[in-house]
Amino acid sequence: MYPIYLQIVGINPLQIGILMSLFYVANLVIGPTGSIILERFSIRKASLLTSFFIIVSSIGLALTTDSKIIAFLRLLSGLGYGIGTVFLTAYQSLIVPERVRGGSFAWISVCYVSPQLFFVPIASYFIKSGLYKAYLLMFLAFSILFFLVSL
Repeated sequence: MYPIYLQIVGINPLQIGILMSLFYVANLVIGPTGSIILERFSIRKASLLTSFFIIVSSIGLALTTDSKIIAFLRLLSGLGYGIGTVFLTAYQSLIVPERVRGGSFAWISVCYVSPQLFFVPIASYFIKSGLYKAYLLMFLAFSILFFLVSL
């Protein structure tokens, strides 16, 4: 949905492709170093750091259409997501008993993807209805929810 929004606000397709890829580049780069962050801090502090990155990037993305600022914010959100992926995997390994880990991880994966069943139709409705700020604020709402769970 985000590329559609970026096109609506006047960003050209080449820039959109670059902006979208920056999230994944940051996620890829932080993945190996995310374990260092986790080991130096703790799961809770890594969770709060993730929350900080995704809240700041969500607020910024809701307030700007400048492609340079969006590029920075996409990198920041990719870093946060990458750190979050590492610490959530570590946390799951710690709390789920080994004898049920396979099945539990399968259900965790299902639960991880299932919010998209609700998010995508709502996001699509907001975009089609011209409710762009509502669409962008959905990311902030999820970021705040993640922060509250981190506490």
